[in-house]
Amino acid sequence: EYISKDREGPPPHSHAWDEIEYVIEGEVDFYVNGQWTHGGPGTVQMLPAGAYHSVRVPKGTARLLFITIGPPFDGMAREMAAFFDRGTYYSDLSPLREIAGRYGLRLEDNNPTSG
Repeated sequence: EYISKDREGPPPHSHAWDEIEYVIEGEVDFYVNGQWTHGGPGTVQMLPAGAYHSVRVPKGTARLLFITIGPPFDGMAREMAAFFDRGTYYSDLSPLREIAGRYGLRLEDNNPTSG
């Protein structure tokens, strides 16, 4: 479970594990393979392995339940948490790309920021 007010969300990316996002509170935009959709409380969004996806909170704060299915999410999550704990965000993606690459995560070449 996590709380977010991230207006941009992470760069669209894909990986070898499935994710499920459940919106507990607030409003969330989900990007999956070129399409943005909007959801509120009770929305379940599947983010299948191999699909380019992102999640952003367009206003206020949202609380979500995040479920991953399949390895190697755990090791990558620990490394990324350490990256963000240093106060680094999306301005310099090179260290993030290095971490992601070790776990088979790919960033989408065309980063859609609207929709």
